[in-house]
Amino acid sequence: MKRIAVWLAAIGLVAAGNAGSPAGAVPAAAGTRWVIEPTASRAPGELMAVSCPAFFHCAAVGDQPTQPGQWTMLAMRWNGRGWRAQPTPVPRGASQAFLRGVSCAAVTSCTAAGWAAVNRGFDDVTVVERWNGLSWTMQRTPNPASQAFMNAVWCGSPGTCRAVGYYFPLSGEKSLAEGD
Repeated sequence: MKRIAVWLAAIGLVAAGNAGSPAGAVPAAAGTRWVIEPTASRAPGELMAVSCPAFFHCAAVGDQPTQPGQWTMLAMRWNGRGWRAQPTPVPRGASQAFLRGVSCAAVTSCTAAGWAAVNRGFDDVTVVERWNGLSWTMQRTPNPASQAFMNAVWCGSPGTCRAVGYYFPLSGEKSLAEGD
């Protein structure tokens, strides 16, 4: 009974707007109730970034373990009702691969960025992948050193993206920015 009374009081405050509400009180807004949405990934994993160009389309990226101490890229898509895992290509020779950022300029144009450990883990190379509405494809990116990492990406329009991260030349860590 107490719960119903609080709920009715809250509805009254929202319906009345600020009139009659305590000084400084802000009425509740739509979309303020967060719920857990089950993901399709059966394996443990980490989602690191999400971008939604429309209610019925979101792309989320991260990584998931393939065996103890080994990780591979994870991409998922929201279709307005649920999340589904999507296959992502992994660079040739990669022992591990990670996606850290994603940006979608349109439903059929998303770009994800991260890095992969190649050459038996001695080199880390930047990874950029594009979603065309059907599948993810690997993009060629410059690597200024044998240790280069991408952490975030932004796309202003399909085919116009900027990714940022860092790399390690002989002189120490430096900022990295790339674009297409």
